Amino acid sequence: MISHEDWHKRIDNALSKRAAYWNGDKAWKRFIALYRGDHWRTGKQYSDVFKDSEFPSDRITVNVTGSTILLAKSFLVNNHPKFLIKPRRILESIEVVQATISALLQQEVLNYEWKERAMHFQKKEAVLDSLIIGHGIVKNGFIYNKDRAKSVQKDGSIEYRDHISDESPFVERVNPFRFLFDTEHENYRQLDSGSW
Repeated sequence: MISHEDWHKRIDNALSKRAAYWNGDKAWKRFIALYRGDHWRTGKQYSDVFKDSEFPSDRITVNVTGSTILLAKSFLVNNHPKFLIKPRRILESIEVVQATISALLQQEVLNYEWKERAMHFQKKEAVLDSLIIGHGIVKNGFIYNKDRAKSVQKDGSIEYRDHISDESPFVERVNPFRFLFDTEHENYRQLDSGSW
């Protein structure tokens, strides 16, 4: 069991590594500012090349960064994609028909849920994150809620599908500033090496 202090050390270590990385927090904030068109900076850390927009000079700023990102996003993201599912390769002819029917049903269910649950909005935000800062994070899963608790001893045989009130898949964009790699692991950049 990992103690509270050890968790804080691991989180602090991950935060400091992310900040020190060449494409870390500070760079992300600058990339987001460039995307939004904030090209004029003031302060001691900036040279006099960056003038404040409150005091105009002989320079004009065209937000090429923002328009390029929006153009790439419109190229990469379709509002209502259609998923196509193919059955696995099966050798017997009877199983081919069953697998084809199953694949078509799964395809229709997936397309319906994607559109009905408006999952494309979360996907758009993650693609925008990846275009601006270099990566986007999406969490997906499945939720189901039961009506009431039943016990086998009291009620006998239970059909759980009769007691599920709501079931749905979900897709949720994760804010990159709230996502950390576990840097204690040697291959922390590879998701397949993670433990859940």
